Amino acid sequence: MKYILDRGDQADWEVFGQLADLGSPAALKASEKATAAVKKGYVLSAAYNALLRYHDPALREEALLFVADEVRHNGDSRHRLAAARCLPGFGEAAEPAMLDVVRTHKDDGVRALVIWPVLMRLAATNTADDARLILDVTSANVSGHWDDLRAALFAMDSDAAVEVMLRRLKSEKTELGWRELLAERLFALDQDGCNRALVTLVSNAEPTLQLIAIKAAGERRLEQAKKAITSQLRSKDGAVAREAVIALGKIWGDEPRWRKNLGKYATSRQPAKRIGAAVALADLRTTEALELLHGLAADPDRAVRITAIREIANLRRKDGIALLIGRLAVEEPTIKLLIVRLLRLMTGEDFGMGGRWAKWWGEHEAGFQIPTYQVALARELERAKHRDAGGTQTKFYGLAVVSKRVCFILDTSGSMSAIAKGADDRTTTKEGKGSTRLAVAKEQLAAALRGVPDGDLFNLIFFESGVSSWSDQLTEMSASVREDALRFLGKQRPAGGTAVFDALDEAFQDDRIDTIFLLTDGDPSAGRIQDPRRLASEIARMNTTRLIQINCISIGQDSALLKQLAADSSGSYKAVL
Repeated sequence: MKYILDRGDQADWEVFGQLADLGSPAALKASEKATAAVKKGYVLSAAYNALLRYHDPALREEALLFVADEVRHNGDSRHRLAAARCLPGFGEAAEPAMLDVVRTHKDDGVRALVIWPVLMRLAATNTADDARLILDVTSANVSGHWDDLRAALFAMDSDAAVEVMLRRLKSEKTELGWRELLAERLFALDQDGCNRALVTLVSNAEPTLQLIAIKAAGERRLEQAKKAITSQLRSKDGAVAREAVIALGKIWGDEPRWRKNLGKYATSRQPAKRIGAAVALADLRTTEALELLHGLAADPDRAVRITAIREIANLRRKDGIALLIGRLAVEEPTIKLLIVRLLRLMTGEDFGMGGRWAKWWGEHEAGFQIPTYQVALARELERAKHRDAGGTQTKFYGLAVVSKRVCFILDTSGSMSAIAKGADDRTTTKEGKGSTRLAVAKEQLAAALRGVPDGDLFNLIFFESGVSSWSDQLTEMSASVREDALRFLGKQRPAGGTAVFDALDEAFQDDRIDTIFLLTDGDPSAGRIQDPRRLASEIARMNTTRLIQINCISIGQDSALLKQLAADSSGSYKAVL
């Protein structure tokens, strides 16, 4: 103990644990005094966390009471926060103390630390006060707690709690993340107040909220939302206009007036409306609707064609099989690959990428019975076990580069200077042993560039705290262009933060890009959007009318963000750990 008192913040943090391991009443008293001997940093945290190592029931209870008292009454904010971080470690026994702290403490930082373990206890009361408390103390932008907050909101359905949530939803002062969560929760309730709020938010200036409201109104078939949703057909935001067409289809149903309007949207000049029309036509399923849907499969806009093709496949009809086989002869490589995958899941058969599909269909169409999706999927999974993953196709970190209009986005942040494995578990490059993550990534990208055929279009985007592009737009590959791109790649050096959103947004500015390969080794730490959940949500919204496939490579960690980006865009995900 004298060592701790003499050294203070310079004490070895392990000493606090060694003291607690003595496990005696005297040791506990010394551990309590030891917390007052330090003031900052990890040593202060170690002093409080050592109190969790007392396992004798009586001593553990005393330690809990001491820590709770420190949270409530210690005059030093550093001690209050350190004790607050420690308090949840006592488990269920600490819940009464944590509830008291959340409800009565004046330090918002302390309350924010201890609320998460008792969040569902607060929600279970279903009172206006605790609903207000959850909204005041927590933030919907805290990474990793979105699902927790969502569960808490869905546990509250009393009239008093709903009224509190409605007021916060309507207030523009409420942070956007909370408004999104509140909209999702309240629009699941069939109540007059919630329905009125839904109609109001359809016209909200924030596209994220509009999309939630429009989608909810469509799913609920809310007649009173028709006018507000119809007005959003003029929205400049393609995602909003697309969702408006889909929602109106659900609300109007099979009414003649709607069938006439839907035919107009299917031939609109705006691709977003045609995309929405493809979904609505598939829902309608009349003979006329299916004819229009089949026509959209040949639309000039790539995203419209993809949407129509997917909807046709989902209907699982024989005329759809014939149409998709016909599209194989004329489509670009990425869509051709999609069609083949869909055909395998429609028919249970596999005839590769060539003309054998047409020959097989000509011989079997008359008597062919479409298998259930479950049967076709089982066959596909069995084939996947035996499918050869080799070949000479251009690859980046083992992922096939099929597109002829591809953009490679590479992280050059400071953390890319760390030592890392290569795509095939190598720890070296031509630079020798101990190569950096960036060196390995550059070597992989150089190999991919050498494999891109002349005539294909490509671009390179590099990012750290800022973004730099090799070219302003996709450029046709040639021998001289390839050498220039490789020289530019070779100049990249690790520095700065990780502006993932800004890099993706830069790629989205090029209307011709249909495929992205994104490589990064960290979570966003720079750029216009850094919260992973919001970043993924915004990219998904932007991609609604583009349908760019985003293939993601995560270096050094298993990234939930990159998994989400890939899943939302029908891309591939690979972690190199």
